[in-house]
Amino acid sequence: MTREQQIKKLLDKIISAVVKARGKCEYHNAFIGCKVVGSDLDPAHIFNRSNLGGRWDPENILAMCRGHHTWADLHRDMFRELCKLFIIGESQFNKIRRESLKVVKPNYFKILGRIIQDINDRKLSLSEKTLKDLEKVTKLIYQFRSKKHERLQK
Repeated sequence: MTREQQIKKLLDKIISAVVKARGKCEYHNAFIGCKVVGSDLDPAHIFNRSNLGGRWDPENILAMCRGHHTWADLHRDMFRELCKLFIIGESQFNKIRRESLKVVKPNYFKILGRIIQDINDRKLSLSEKTLKDLEKVTKLIYQFRSKKHERLQK
């Protein structure tokens, strides 16, 4: 596995843990009735993660119970409309959409910074394992960037 593949895999694990640490199904902010909390939550992307523009963006991901996540996957357009109207607002929705639709080469330092900012803003408590993963991915990103810089110097 290449260093970049390791970074992507670790970032996937970290963002999943960060979103789950929010502690409750965020769909319940807009709709009464969902009481799912804790480890039974899934990270649910508002916009597809394939372009990498929003794959690790905490603003593009909601903590959702399995039932709401399945519903959102089956009713993608309605889910996005409900997010826009009731969960994140139109301005934030449009910002996330623009970023998520970009086909970009990831800036891993910037991505890591956004994840850490989300952790701090929400005052999330993370497991020791997730904290170690954050440390490990930071080192990998630094090594990846250093190797890339060396190749450019030659």
